[in-house]
Amino acid sequence: MNKVESEALKIIKNYSADLIRKKFSVFDIERNKYNYEFVIKDIHDKVKLLVYFGKKGTKTLLQGNSENKLYKEINDYLFGSNLLAQVNEIELEPAEYIGTDESGKGDYFGPLVVCGVIMNASHVDYFRQIGVKDSKLIDDLSILILADKIKNVLGNEFSVLKIKPLKYNELQQQFGNVNKLLGWAHSQVIKNLLQIQKVETIICDKFGKPEHIDKYFTGGEYETKIFQYTKAERFLGVAAASIIARSEVVNWFRLASEKLQCEIPLGASESVDRTASHLKKTYGSEFLSKLVKLHFKNSSKLK
Repeated sequence: MNKVESEALKIIKNYSADLIRKKFSVFDIERNKYNYEFVIKDIHDKVKLLVYFGKKGTKTLLQGNSENKLYKEINDYLFGSNLLAQVNEIELEPAEYIGTDESGKGDYFGPLVVCGVIMNASHVDYFRQIGVKDSKLIDDLSILILADKIKNVLGNEFSVLKIKPLKYNELQQQFGNVNKLLGWAHSQVIKNLLQIQKVETIICDKFGKPEHIDKYFTGGEYETKIFQYTKAERFLGVAAASIIARSEVVNWFRLASEKLQCEIPLGASESVDRTASHLKKTYGSEFLSKLVKLHFKNSSKLK
């Protein structure tokens, strides 16, 4: 056992002992390839505490439904009420994981894009150096430049699923719920990456119920642990995925605007309604349906 692993074991033993003293129901510590972990249960719920060990040191994560009472109690007791916001993000960055994020969900026009990347410790310094962060904080031109730099470093260790409007509308009808559709899309990207490299930890930006993704990884075929966090872009791998996904959306809008000789706006605002109305009058409803997400309220306004 090396020094970092020994430190991780010491940390998780201290957490376990502390929770036992507070009368929580704590299960035995288990060792996995990259971490130690244990489960805490009550009558209604369970959470899992994990301490990772790797080249960058130890990292502690709390896994479970952040809305549940037990999760909140453990989080507040061990870390304070804002665990993931207060702890330095470097301490939370696992040594190796798959990060996924999506873009285009809130745009009436254009595709929904989900991207995943295989993130490891060798990428951390470079990603910080070039300014990898949540794509919503970066302008479109910089998004395109950053996406190329990230892809050059990753090689084949990223996967993009671009669902164009025509296919999106079909899938939205099939699933009946955008979050279920997103769960399926994220799962496809994750599975693509697991074919390239077996990775135990998955971190996704949270968009709905955990089971929307989890159900695609049951049955023992995949040895993965899936963590879904609000504002997960604080993890560099998720931020990198968000940038690549957004670059695909930005490129779609750029090419569509050039082809139609009409500026196609992002979002779902009144300017979007005006543009959609213009395109419907010019090219017809069937043509417009190939450009937009039909379940948006913008569609009802066109009638």
